[in-house]
This record gives sequence, C-alpha cells and structure tokens, in this order.
Amino acid sequence: MALNIYLIRHGKTVWNIEGRLQGSCDSPLIEEGIEGAKKAGQALKAVQFSAAYSSMQKRAQDTANYILAENETQNVPHFHHWGLNEFDFGTWEGMKSVDLYENDEYWVMKKTPAEYKALENGGETYEQLYQRAFKV
Repeated sequence: MALNIYLIRHGKTVWNIEGRLQGSCDSPLIEEGIEGAKKAGQALKAVQFSAAYSSMQKRAQDTANYILAENETQNVPHFHHWGLNEFDFGTWEGMKSVDLYENDEYWVMKKTPAEYKALENGGETYEQLYQRAFKV
C-alpha cells in the first residue's frame, strides 16, 4: 500500500501581510488565509486521510481544521507536535524583515544557512531545527 503525504503551509496571517518574522510566535489567520485553507480542503475533498498532523501553532492547527472540515472523511484524528513548529527566530520574532536588512547575521541566515549560529537573536540554528523536527 502506498503512503501519500500532503504537505500544506498554513494560511496567510496578519504577520505575513505585515512582513514580520513569524516562527515560534503565532499570528492569526486573516480572511484570505481562511478562504485559502477552505479551498485546499475542497481540492482535497475526496482524499481519504488517515490522520492530520500540524505544529503546535494555532495558525497551523486552524488551517488543518478548515481543510478537514471540507473533507468527506469524517473523524480524521488531528495530531499536534512541537517538532513540526516553525523555525524559532528568537528576539527577531515579530520584527519586520526590512528592519533587519542592515544586520549581518540576518543575511548569513538567509544566504548561507549552514554558517548561521543564531548568536545575536538566541533563536534556533538550522541544525537545531533539523534535530527537533526529526527527533523520535
């Protein structure tokens, strides 16, 4: 039996439209994000999901719930796991990306992620994210 995995990003949030770094912090879905999740649910309506998994962030849980509400399969278990949480930007959480353009560490994170150490902001490195996401 084949296993199909559907990866779906959370719907658009307030911080997305404001250009803010949103990783471990949360920001609510906006109407466009809710509608997008519902449309994804309609497109996947006939898929017989065994389970749904999302991060601990409300935006991801809400997106999954909107998708599942459109699905023909009833009572799909929805699990939340911290290993699926987005990247932790530390003290940069909620800051606008444009306000970090003069910051050298920000550009290391963006352009050479293997060299990013998160020294200034106390957030996660990409290696730490990997370890968290794949921890059994």
